[in-house]
Amino acid sequence: MKSTYIICFNYKKITDFCNCLGYKLLYADGIFAEMAVFEPAELRSIPFAEGKLVWARDGFDPSIVEPESLQERFKPVADEGYAIGELLSCLYVGLCRFQRGETLSAWRFVQNYCIDRVLELSELWIPARTGGDGLRSDPYNRERRVEFLRPGLPEHAESRARHSRVGRAPC
Repeated sequence: MKSTYIICFNYKKITDFCNCLGYKLLYADGIFAEMAVFEPAELRSIPFAEGKLVWARDGFDPSIVEPESLQERFKPVADEGYAIGELLSCLYVGLCRFQRGETLSAWRFVQNYCIDRVLELSELWIPARTGGDGLRSDPYNRERRVEFLRPGLPEHAESRARHSRVGRAPC
């Protein structure tokens, strides 16, 4: 990797799923790379999203880079009521913790957990944009590409909150 371009930052990393040695590095031109080395047989049990094979030696079997493991992928949200309940409870817990002076925990509940619930609900409320550009959601990370796949999300969430019965419930 060092022979391809100037590396300005790198470190070794043990991967989470197989104790394999990996690396993260930043090239001088701003390209960030994360990689790990696996044996072909190990790929069957490692969760990863479908990618694009750019180059392969003659005789390489491209089927080994097609994901087989569904481990750690997000499951579709099936129950809108449950997701709304989780959103409201995370908001309530966060506000109570803020009131008690637990600002870091409060921030995490409101800024992280609530946003996660909104992203889950967006999958029910707003159909993903489709197009010929090949853009698709990340099966391991809901916030990836959400601005492009669901561009009306902020306005839609605000409108839903304004018109829902939950928003008018007494405390």
